[in-house]
Amino acid sequence: MSAREQILEAVTRANANRNRTALPAFSYTAIQYTDLVAQFTEVLERIGAAVTVVDSLLVVKQWLQALPIGKTSVYIQPNLMYSFDTAYLYQVDVAAMHGTIAVAENGAIWLPESNMGNRMLPFSTQQLVLIIAQQDIVHNMQEAYQYIDTSAQGYGVFIAGPSKTADIEQSLVIGAHGPIAMQVFIIKQVL
Repeated sequence: MSAREQILEAVTRANANRNRTALPAFSYTAIQYTDLVAQFTEVLERIGAAVTVVDSLLVVKQWLQALPIGKTSVYIQPNLMYSFDTAYLYQVDVAAMHGTIAVAENGAIWLPESNMGNRMLPFSTQQLVLIIAQQDIVHNMQEAYQYIDTSAQGYGVFIAGPSKTADIEQSLVIGAHGPIAMQVFIIKQVL
């Protein structure tokens, strides 16, 4: 028997007769809002994002098509496999993708890897466009995590607003680590 196996066996024996203490019941009173869309919009606008409520996904696609000539844009269909050249990712001016859960409390939108096209794209584009269905806006983070299955995918992020950083001199820099601008479309229609 190897030293590793001996150690594991000793730990197993030592824990065999231990009394297991039940975890305490967890209850919380999380924040609730009377108007989720208004709260979500207010928070996002306060942190520098633009928010537009639209009737359907068609409006978003028309908005993308109306971008000025010379702007490189990409619309990522959820759950499709994409293969992008790394150099191309840095040339994308506007990237549009679907979030799955939005949080009214802090303006965060959950973006799973399967909706990114490439892990780098939400952070390499100049303007990030996130699309969320109105029915997918929840009150708070506790509620949001009830809908996220982290075991289903290896990667996902909450994103709220354009990239910002500041130093000790209180100089705010927008776009240092990601998009300079963020546009959120809230779709009234069920997606």
